[in-house]
Amino acid sequence: MIYIFCYPQSVTLFRICFVNACGPLLWAIPIYRNSVVFHSLDRITSIYLHMFPALVLYSIRWNDNEKKFINFDENIMDTEFVLKMMYESFCAYFIWIVFYYVFVFIIFN
Repeated sequence: MIYIFCYPQSVTLFRICFVNACGPLLWAIPIYRNSVVFHSLDRITSIYLHMFPALVLYSIRWNDNEKKFINFDENIMDTEFVLKMMYESFCAYFIWIVFYYVFVFIIFN
């Protein structure tokens, strides 16, 4: 949400959001056995929260014909770029884990 509404031209923030949404967030669906059960609000909410960010960012990456967000160079997928994407995303994910741990296990306990 911060990327879309506040910083739509930030390449670094897009990379962080894209890698985390299409990586650990999508992998949480089979790991936690999320399924589409229309009569269960909890399961529908869970599948929506895990799948929707990846769908939105994938659509921005490949279907942004009006270039409202960021411009991509199609030939930038070399090893250095991929490692940079993984490093940035890991750092952001680690910061999130630290805050989550502090809030859930220290403050609210």
